Amino acid sequence: MSFSFVFPPSDEFVLDNGLSVISMPDHEQPGLVLALQIPVGRFADPPGREGLCELTAALLAKGTSTFPPEEFSERIENAGASFFSDIGEEHCVLGFRMLAASVPRLFPLFVEMVRSPLLAKEEFLRLRREMVTALRAEANDPSLLATRHFYAELAGNGHPAGRFQTISSLKAISLHDVEKFFNENFSPMGSLCIIAGDGERERLRTMIAEQFSFWKRQGTGVAVVAEAAKRVPRQVIRLINKPDLTQATLAVGHGAPGERCADKNALSLANHVFGSGNFSSRLMARIRSAGGKTYGVSSQLVAETEFGALLISTSTQNNRAQEVLENILEEHHNFVTRGVTSGELAKAKQFATGNMAFQLEGIGNIVEKLLWLRFYGRENSYIEQFEKRLAALDLDTVNAAVSKYFAEESCIIAVVGKLADLAPQLRSFGTPRRFHFRDKA
Repeated sequence: MSFSFVFPPSDEFVLDNGLSVISMPDHEQPGLVLALQIPVGRFADPPGREGLCELTAALLAKGTSTFPPEEFSERIENAGASFFSDIGEEHCVLGFRMLAASVPRLFPLFVEMVRSPLLAKEEFLRLRREMVTALRAEANDPSLLATRHFYAELAGNGHPAGRFQTISSLKAISLHDVEKFFNENFSPMGSLCIIAGDGERERLRTMIAEQFSFWKRQGTGVAVVAEAAKRVPRQVIRLINKPDLTQATLAVGHGAPGERCADKNALSLANHVFGSGNFSSRLMARIRSAGGKTYGVSSQLVAETEFGALLISTSTQNNRAQEVLENILEEHHNFVTRGVTSGELAKAKQFATGNMAFQLEGIGNIVEKLLWLRFYGRENSYIEQFEKRLAALDLDTVNAAVSKYFAEESCIIAVVGKLADLAPQLRSFGTPRRFHFRDKA
């Protein structure tokens, strides 16, 4: 497959207040995307106040000093526009999708939202209550439980990746905490605004400069970046007892490098072969297709700036947990010792190239990719030359990355299910630490 993509022409400039801007006219559709990426995410939550960044970002869309909550929402809805947000570990994105004709009305509203949100007490209490209710519902999700215990073991509770929202941490957050967090972290310094879509280049540039020039709040502009998890050469098992389950849910894996690692693309290709390639992957072929032991099994590479993880997830009947876990660990061992074949690598490259093309369809997806590129300090050529980058990764390079980063001696195993059924099966892997599903991870 031949991959050919060039980002549309754009203006990139920095305002006096430190805000970086990308203005990208595109006249294919009458819509426009306005996105603001701020270098603050969940990793910045203070210990004991987990959920603070998410709650703060959500509260921004609940009115401004000029427009109370109902009027704020009505102005967006009446224009046929929509607000979106994405709260990550190291950054968050806030934005509007709108028709180009609505820009003169909605752009000032967006800027006021990030400059002087209302931060009303009644809206704060309602949002906090909704987050607590959602968390109570999630507490019974075996997959979420297994994943949380995996990260708690991998990172530890002193590491940002090892701390999670709890009912007590949410209830501990006050409106004063939100106001302080907002004033210290939501500033133009280090932030990036992208406006892309149906607009004239000079008009967009002038509007951005005029509107955002009033945003003067001071801030560090530096994201909280969590360090990579320390590699511990021992296998650890957690058994989380949830007596009502007839299935066991497994989270298995270990630390992995983050986005800044030079071997990231090689590892992504390897992981496609190992577990992310759906029915073509090694894990699916062995555990589902041939063995019929589960409906699905997959692996994913989670990567922040420095912190990362390889996480294998699956569920199976309680009485087959030992068998499935043995198969996962054996396949992981085989992958480390034998590596990827030339045929598998060729298919992985073909998939990655096609998938990248799919990820760049439409102006909204292009904006997402630009935000991703700039957060990690990359130029447009990183994607425009994507196929060439993959072609340069030969079999030896990919297999060297597998050997270096697939750490079978450091595997963490988290299993959620009925203790009476699972404890005897896990003895062959070592002595598990036991938890109740209501315990903190």
